[in-house]
Amino acid sequence: MERPRKPLNIISPLHKALRLVSAYLEESTLSVGPLEGNVLAFVACFGPFTVGQVGRVFGLKASSLTGLLDRLEKQDLIVRRKNPRDRRSYLIDVTDQGRELGYQARRVIEDLETDILGRVDDQDRAGFDRVMAAVAEATKSAGP
Repeated sequence: MERPRKPLNIISPLHKALRLVSAYLEESTLSVGPLEGNVLAFVACFGPFTVGQVGRVFGLKASSLTGLLDRLEKQDLIVRRKNPRDRRSYLIDVTDQGRELGYQARRVIEDLETDILGRVDDQDRAGFDRVMAAVAEATKSAGP
């Protein structure tokens, strides 16, 4: 088999961007990792959610999500409780401490996004949105 020589013009830059954002968030004053901060921000601002909903939003497999939720629960940042609408599922919500940290994470993430958006114009943003839609469409059968 011949060695591939064509550069990856979408996937490699997406991976690099994800690494850069993760490194930025790790260097922030948050006391949790980037993924934990994102989950806390999401649940604090818009929750509570079922475990399945959180997994779908963040593209996490059940085993990865369970470990993440276990860590957040041990730190007293989230609580899991039975879903009153469906006893087979659990709702994830933040504690008071988790809400504060979630709001802090959201501010850090919003500040980064504002900085990024200030560096591109509307045409760049529209192109980015089209690329992200194409990624979602091309990978729709591979989701968790």
